[in-house]
Amino acid sequence: MNRSITVIFFSVLLIFSYFAHIEAAEGTAGQPGEFLRWGVGARSLGLGRAYTSIAEGGDALVWNPAGLGGIERWELGFMYAPLYMDSKMGYVSFVYPVGNIGKFGLSWLYLGMDDFDRRDEFNQSLGDFSAYQTAINFGYGRWLWHKRFKLGLNTKMIQYSMDDESATGFGGFDLGFMTKPIKRKITLGLNVQNIGAGTINEDEYPIVLRTGVNYWILRNLLISADLDILSERAIFPRVGVEFRGTRWLLARAGYDGNEVTFGLGFTFTDINLLFTSFNLGGRHTRIDYAGGVTNDVGNNFTRFSLTIAGKEKYGLKELAEAKDPCEHLSEYEPLLYKYGAVGAKANLIFGYCMFRHESIEIPLDSKPEFKESYYYFKEAYIGKYGDDWKNRIITDEQAKAIFSQKTHYQYAESRLHAETVNREALQLITDLNMAGGDSIQYDLRLQYDLAQCYKELGILDSAKIYFKTVAESEGDSPEKIVALFDLAKLLKDGTASEKQEAIKYLETVSTRYQYGFYTEKGKRLSYPMFPKYYDNNIADDALLMLAEIKFSQGGEDNIKEALAQYFKVLLFFPDMHKNNIKLALSGAASCYEELGDSVNAQKLRQKAEAY
Repeated sequence: MNRSITVIFFSVLLIFSYFAHIEAAEGTAGQPGEFLRWGVGARSLGLGRAYTSIAEGGDALVWNPAGLGGIERWELGFMYAPLYMDSKMGYVSFVYPVGNIGKFGLSWLYLGMDDFDRRDEFNQSLGDFSAYQTAINFGYGRWLWHKRFKLGLNTKMIQYSMDDESATGFGGFDLGFMTKPIKRKITLGLNVQNIGAGTINEDEYPIVLRTGVNYWILRNLLISADLDILSERAIFPRVGVEFRGTRWLLARAGYDGNEVTFGLGFTFTDINLLFTSFNLGGRHTRIDYAGGVTNDVGNNFTRFSLTIAGKEKYGLKELAEAKDPCEHLSEYEPLLYKYGAVGAKANLIFGYCMFRHESIEIPLDSKPEFKESYYYFKEAYIGKYGDDWKNRIITDEQAKAIFSQKTHYQYAESRLHAETVNREALQLITDLNMAGGDSIQYDLRLQYDLAQCYKELGILDSAKIYFKTVAESEGDSPEKIVALFDLAKLLKDGTASEKQEAIKYLETVSTRYQYGFYTEKGKRLSYPMFPKYYDNNIADDALLMLAEIKFSQGGEDNIKEALAQYFKVLLFFPDMHKNNIKLALSGAASCYEELGDSVNAQKLRQKAEAY
């Protein structure tokens, strides 16, 4: 979405929220299950309870059980919130992934108040008593349809207690749905709650429908919106914003129709209990805080959450040692949104796999776009390391291990294909060239990309310099082959000496590189596709250009030599792309016309028209 669409989207959202709030005026206070709709987790409360499409970990058991499907490691969560009139809410959850079977979660929710003053009909004190409500949740979630969406199911048991009176019953099922991020920007969520709930303490639980959407408006700015629909009762709009300021600090704000909320999140790794030698075993720990203001009853509530998570299934070591990571993309997908080196490496893997597909695996006559690979590479470089990525990947030891000239050139070429070539592209490739990496194996590729960028921008003198540097390099790399051809293309319309230089380069290409971009075993190579050679060969293109130069020089000897080159193309490259066959036939026909042989010229024209 561009900025205009984004502004319109959120303007409509705010207007809709206003009118939906009018519909919500009847409220739900005192309705059965209200303590479940209040919500758990300081992160969700800081977001104004707009959490249906974001729900994750143990909090998903209450908000949307589909969120369980995204966990990749065990998580232990706690929440505590002091409320009005000395009441309090507590929440404990534990979730655990079980291989390919799915993800399971168990939680306990408590809302209660102690020290109620018991009095008789004469207003005499008879001591204290307590009142509380609890819910035990058991949920399951997993990815489905090749990880296109998550589905989750939660069931709950409810208990009410007041003094010596208590009641226990079945709270029904919650069925949740959540998409994967669409275009890595938008996620949709849906949760239908209390399906099949029984009567508890003479109360019938209503069906609750929660719908939500979240949108990454910027790389570090998430906006979410929810609608809670209570059957035959009310509609409640909710909206929240989360900003990821650093790798360890998050700031939040929200509005749920009754209350303005705010919150902070702090992320740690390898946290120790009370800074002692006893390690909790969690590799990722988050402490969240949320507060609320302008509540109808004038309370400033405070909520605190602690989440401790175990070691992830995949880390840098596992990602680096994968023989063919492209076979495990669905498993690596949750890592795309991680911060730091792990998230960057996951994005580099996705970018590489998309690049490999576009440059090698798709049919030769297809037109590669590279938009997906460019997005992943951009996220790995800029999304994870910021605008200072060049210095970060030079100085950060973890970054040095995952970025290389290979990822640099793939990022550069994805950029050149996916968007218009401009000064920003030139600066990007210059920075990538300066950033270096683990070896110099792909330096020529970056030099070639720089030359191509200069050519696209019309800075031909610089383009010639860089093409010549690559063309005169040692070895027979794909970059060298294409550079020779591109350099000849820039020189062919120049002075007589430049034409002779172009002829020399083209003769080299046509004689030394007749097998094109293949290995000795016939496997396609990745080569700079500017332009794309649809038959994966360049020798035929070189012969056609050589014939074109000879023809342009005029004179019977040059015309005959051009004709010989055209026939050489037709004889030695019968499997070349049909466009080249047509060019060769048309070129040979023109030669015959110049030589006065109209009969052969007409025959060849007719054959060319057949293509």
